Amino acid sequence: MPVDGGAPPCSRAARDSEAELKGVVRPRFGWALTGSGHFFKESLEIMRTLPNLDVFVSKAAAEVIRMYKQDLELGPDVRLFKDTKEVRAGQLWRLFTPTFIQLDPMHILFNVLLLANLGGVVERRYGWHRLMIFVLAVSAISNVCEYRFVSPLFGGLSGVVFGLFGFVWTESKYNPNSDFVVPPMVTAMMLGWFVFCIVGLGGTVANFVHWGGLASGALIGRLAARLARSS
Repeated sequence: MPVDGGAPPCSRAARDSEAELKGVVRPRFGWALTGSGHFFKESLEIMRTLPNLDVFVSKAAAEVIRMYKQDLELGPDVRLFKDTKEVRAGQLWRLFTPTFIQLDPMHILFNVLLLANLGGVVERRYGWHRLMIFVLAVSAISNVCEYRFVSPLFGGLSGVVFGLFGFVWTESKYNPNSDFVVPPMVTAMMLGWFVFCIVGLGGTVANFVHWGGLASGALIGRLAARLARSS
């Protein structure tokens, strides 16, 4: 009801409609449900209190929602975005584009220095064209791992860097003719950061990118060493 002769209160939907008619763009909150299951019910309760919310639901989160027997009826102001099929629809560049998104200056500096160091070693032995194929392959594998098990909200060269480390380290162990040498300090730094991120001390980190890059790089290095010994 009107108070002191003022205008009657209107609903949030009415205010948003009025803002849209006036050309005002309202900011929206963003929330990604990754599917870890930690504080899941509490997250849903918080989301129900937020206006103008966009929620991305990964495939893993959809499984957790079914497991917890929850629903995503979060209100009229909430827009849901679920895993899509862009890559299967032909948008293959999405396999690689997260690699070129750098999130902060330290992220860029750390990755570029290691890329120049490890990538330079591989390029000198195998050539730039094979290095490029390696980077694209590891990039696609590590990005798909993060997208499949967590969400598409990530970016960075970390998967490629861990892939190069896995490749050089494996070749140095199984192919003596490779002349690859990984200094103990580099090994300690890479594996230390890997564990540091896994246990959650590194903040919000795309751990599956690291896993996918390290595993695929090491596997390619093992195959390359076997081919070198048999030739």
